[in-house]
Amino acid sequence: MKKICLFRLYVFLVCAEWFNDLSDPLSPLSVTQHYLLEKQAIYAINLHNGSISKKKYKFPTAVLLFTTVFLPSCGHLSDKGGDTIHLDNIVKIENTDLAESTIAPGCYWQMDIVGDSILVLNDRCNVEQQFFHFYRLPDYHPVLSFGRIGQGPNEFGSMPFLVKSDSSHFFISEPHGVLKEFVWQENGLNEVKQMALFNPGARDISLEGAMAYGKNTTEGNGMIFSQPIYESGGAVNWIGIPESIELSPLEKDNAQLLGDNSFAVNHEKRRIVSGMRHFNRVYVFDLDGTVIREIHIGLMSKKTDLIDPKSNFIAEEAPIYINGVASTDDYVYFIYYGKTFTEMDTAEGSGSSMILVFDWDGNHQKTLGIDGRIEAIAVSNDNHSVFLGRKDGADGLNRLLKYTVNK
Repeated sequence: MKKICLFRLYVFLVCAEWFNDLSDPLSPLSVTQHYLLEKQAIYAINLHNGSISKKKYKFPTAVLLFTTVFLPSCGHLSDKGGDTIHLDNIVKIENTDLAESTIAPGCYWQMDIVGDSILVLNDRCNVEQQFFHFYRLPDYHPVLSFGRIGQGPNEFGSMPFLVKSDSSHFFISEPHGVLKEFVWQENGLNEVKQMALFNPGARDISLEGAMAYGKNTTEGNGMIFSQPIYESGGAVNWIGIPESIELSPLEKDNAQLLGDNSFAVNHEKRRIVSGMRHFNRVYVFDLDGTVIREIHIGLMSKKTDLIDPKSNFIAEEAPIYINGVASTDDYVYFIYYGKTFTEMDTAEGSGSSMILVFDWDGNHQKTLGIDGRIEAIAVSNDNHSVFLGRKDGADGLNRLLKYTVNK
């Protein structure tokens, strides 16, 4: 019997090491699993010493064995596999864990990383100057500033959106429905091609494979559209919430807001992960628009007037849930508030910005908590460097911070 008990203890210690695989920075052992494994270890030791009887603890042992071994091995059902994510196991990022960059504060509302070596920022503070700024990592040495309002070469007719950048190409879109492609040359970036997006209101464009994905909150046709890149007259397909999914009364009353979402696309995994801005949900689609998973985050969406009837704009008391996204080959990172902008800017609400991390199948990996209002995010493809634009209450500008995972 003693040998069996010691073997059981050994098995649980091995399981604990397996659950807490430190090679993956986003696979922490949950507090509950730690607690249950600790109980199993204590029980095995006490049984080995003869201080308790096996009969007395037979049922707890079976329960602990099931919950610590079988449930985690079936996709972490208590934490990741269900339809609801409870925001009760938040990994707090302390200010001492953050390294502020040497880049001056600005209106950094979009970020991207080029090949883990160049950080690009979209700054909207001064429209008379350049919008895009490129910095070398890790020393933040300025490489290039690019793009201003105007009608000349490499100028934009309106404020541009950052779409995609890599070591050879740079894509932007303009609010009037134009996608522009630039290439890196000796003297910087030069425009080589452009295409018309299907609608002037198209925005938040993502390029994957030979397709352009985006949203248009004024159309009311769906959440996300797709169209072929550079294919004249290519068909436009819409992805939205199917009728088989029951909407809440709040969603039904504000159906025009269902298209306002932040999303990421992965062609290799054939997945689109979308987080709703005004409703507490995340959806996982395949590339054909089939819903793979529907996930509720925390509590149900607050019952309030989302649209001001006088102005017909978003009401001040409307909570903001998902307010930005970044993605890598392995994970999707959502900026999450769960509060109104006013609440986020007060002292009481300053500590409630979160970063929800999912894999491409919608499995919740981790929730990071950080003081202040995070407005932009970019993540290196190895998932170890997280760049954040945090709003400063003193001047309203964003300061660029870097968080290193499992440094």
